[in-house]
Amino acid sequence: LYVASPEEGYALTGSVPLSGQAPGAEEIRLYRQQVRVGKIALEEEGFSTLVDPSIDAVQAVAEGYTPSPIVPVGVGLLLPVEAGGWVDVQPEWGELSPRPFAAHWLPNDPERDTSKWLLPPEGGRLPTGPQAGLLSFTIGPHTATETHEVAPGEDQTLTLPVEFTPWFDRGDWVLAGLGRPVDIDPSWRGTDRQATQEAWMEGLDYVVHAAEGEVATASGELDDLPVLPQKNGSVTIGDGGYAVLSWPWSADARRGAHGAVFGAGLPATELLAAAKGGPRSPRNAMVDQRWLLDVSAPFEVDPWPDLVALEAPQSENPPEILWAEWFRWLDAGAAVPPAAHLTWVQIPDANLASSTDIERALIQGKVCAGTGPLLVLRVEGAGPGEVAPSSAAWPPGYTALTGERVGSLDILGLYADGQLLESWRPGEEEVWFHETTLPEGVRWALLAGWAEDGSAWATTGPVWVNPP
Repeated sequence: LYVASPEEGYALTGSVPLSGQAPGAEEIRLYRQQVRVGKIALEEEGFSTLVDPSIDAVQAVAEGYTPSPIVPVGVGLLLPVEAGGWVDVQPEWGELSPRPFAAHWLPNDPERDTSKWLLPPEGGRLPTGPQAGLLSFTIGPHTATETHEVAPGEDQTLTLPVEFTPWFDRGDWVLAGLGRPVDIDPSWRGTDRQATQEAWMEGLDYVVHAAEGEVATASGELDDLPVLPQKNGSVTIGDGGYAVLSWPWSADARRGAHGAVFGAGLPATELLAAAKGGPRSPRNAMVDQRWLLDVSAPFEVDPWPDLVALEAPQSENPPEILWAEWFRWLDAGAAVPPAAHLTWVQIPDANLASSTDIERALIQGKVCAGTGPLLVLRVEGAGPGEVAPSSAAWPPGYTALTGERVGSLDILGLYADGQLLESWRPGEEEVWFHETTLPEGVRWALLAGWAEDGSAWATTGPVWVNPP
């Protein structure tokens, strides 16, 4: 019955009797020296069990109700939850496409618990309890966080209309998250269901779930919600400390680690080849920057990775230094697009997004990777992952740049062939437009932006102008 908290990390041996009645409660919380260390789930009002001698107090709770007082451990306890309170959330989508969204609850009373929920597109009823606090709603980095101060009365339901305000029109860009952990990952505490919920809460339209040294088994399905486009993958760690994410995988219960690749003793190139699976079971693969440092020149590597996970630049470590090895691959004509914690992907129709469309655009490099800002680069109409028209068909060196949602970025830089051509500060504008000129003979160009402290950043995939 005892479930240890993540902070505790282990279950305690019970020897002290605990019993009583908890009308309306869903669980009994266990405390040690005023610190909550575990809980007992309740299926009925009565409870009787043994707890560790270090547990000195308990409390009955239920979502949407005021918890019982915290009382010393004992027998024959009466722990009724008190008055309830709820908020009926009614989203107003306007021109935005309805989708599941996240709600975060921050009560004014610091002794009350914060909560987060995933709501369906039509909204729903949140069990906040009869107390004042702040409710915040998010659907992704392209919209503002909507925050409301609410105070439901005792045993009352408060109706709350919520209107989402977009920072910018994302058009046919969708948001991908690559390598999100799941239940079987040793570094993450949570269920596959929670992993899917968190993907929706981040605003993702596509997710690759993965586990280190294992094969993920998430389904992307939640009751009464659309199915989130997702694939299962695996993360392989090499001897050099680099990581290779590969997908899709199907877990094989007959094999160790469900069939995942073991990286110990394999050179970086062989590890990547094993992760990609070969012609009989082809998989996509994303390497990190340490993998690029561990291999030789691109023309001596076969196969190439499909994507590279970039690290966050900052003023003391700008892209021309931090991403120098990736730039070397681009100079060699290796079309290895960037990826990051959040990767925007441009597809033909965002309203009809499928895993196939998103994966194809990812591998083609039609991306903007980073922490959520969306930058858009066009060279005579050609975008990331595309080849610009021949220079004979347009004024030499002319390019138009557009960037969106850059309020969190302090510096923007235009890079061509690994060199910084121009940089500027975008100011406070959330949507902006800028034009500049590329030198003749440039082979590729990209647009990057970053906060001086590295807290936010973004980069487009390269636009090929005169490919090698």
